Parts: sequence; structure tokens; C-alpha cells
Amino acid sequence: MPKHADDDSSLEALLRASRAFSGVVAASLAQVGDQITPQQLRVLVIVGTRDRVKASDISHALDIHPSSATRLCDKLVTGGWIDRRVDPDDRRQVALHLTRNGSALLATVMDHRRRDLQRVLDALTPRDRANLNRCLTLISDALGEPHEGAWHLDEHQP
Repeated sequence: MPKHADDDSSLEALLRASRAFSGVVAASLAQVGDQITPQQLRVLVIVGTRDRVKASDISHALDIHPSSATRLCDKLVTGGWIDRRVDPDDRRQVALHLTRNGSALLATVMDHRRRDLQRVLDALTPRDRANLNRCLTLISDALGEPHEGAWHLDEHQP
């Protein structure tokens, strides 16, 4: 893809926004203390937003070695945040699912994040909000991030 004249300023704006979002993420993660690391939180988000997630999917999504993904999932299973279940459609596959505790932790983090981001939106004009929505949707779609409505937070094991 050819480079455009405004690519440098767009990249700088995106990096700046990324730093700001990282601050929001860190603050939301602080709400649950040291119960979970940022990388573990990302696994919970992936498991909570996608169907039939396997350790290999985690490896791919986080760009880590498969054995590292398995160890990461092992820690989350041991912590009671996720569980492993045999896929009913293919018993050779084991899928990851949020537990009740994993769903609750993820909801706590996301609720805090939602409040922080709402304050940002409240400071914008309706036109700026519409432009922001369009741009963030383009970015999220390009990165393959599912809509929050696709999350499976209530599909935990009893």
C-alpha cells in the first residue's frame, strides 16, 4: 500500500491515542488489584468475545509460542478465571470458557473502563463523537476486534 502524505501525523495521533488508552486500561486493571496481569486480561477478553477459543487461538492472538499460551491458560484455569471444556462438535478439541469468577472480573474491569471513556465522550461535541465513532470502528474492524455485543459474559459454567 502506498504511503500517503498524512501517514506520519496519522500514525503519531494513533500512537498518542494508544498511550492514552493504555492509561485507561491500567487504571481499570488496578480495580482488581494484582489478581491478574494485562496479558491474562487480554486472554479473558478473547475468551469472552469469541466462540470455541483454543490455546492455539490465544497463541496466535497474542503472538506467543504455543507452549507459552498453554502455560498462560493453565494459570487462568488454576486461578478460577477460565475452564476447559471438550468441544461437543469435535471431541478432539478443548475450548476455553470464562467461569463465573472470570466473567465477574472482566465485568468489573470493563465497567471501570466504560466510566472513564464515557467522561471522554461527554467532553466532545456530537459531531466530534460521530467522527470518533467512525474512525474507531474502522480501526477496530481493521484489527479484527469484535463488537462488545458479541461477548459471551453470561455463558459461564455454574
